[in-house]
Amino acid sequence: CAEGLADVEARVREATAYDSLDELRCHLFTRTYVNKWRGKNVSGQHRSTRARTLQHTVDMRVHEAKTRYRASRHALLALRSSGSWQHALKDLRDDDVRALNERSMTEQEREQ
Repeated sequence: CAEGLADVEARVREATAYDSLDELRCHLFTRTYVNKWRGKNVSGQHRSTRARTLQHTVDMRVHEAKTRYRASRHALLALRSSGSWQHALKDLRDDDVRALNERSMTEQEREQ
């Protein structure tokens, strides 16, 4: 392995993780807007189907950004082990990924 290659890879993975978080945040804002817009403006089967397709596209982009972040963070753990970067790039759970207007489920709701 070339000297310094691991450090370059770690810097690329860290940048990718930050970019993925920015994309995730943007897509979650989009999800919030689309949900509000759909509730106010969409009626009828045809429009509802098109709006649902748009929602699905946004959901897929959220999932892709979440997966890319997790992969980058996992690679950073392998390259750098623990360090100060872990304070900013924390483990991303599924419960953490929600739009502003979505609330997290309570323990009682999860049991039902």
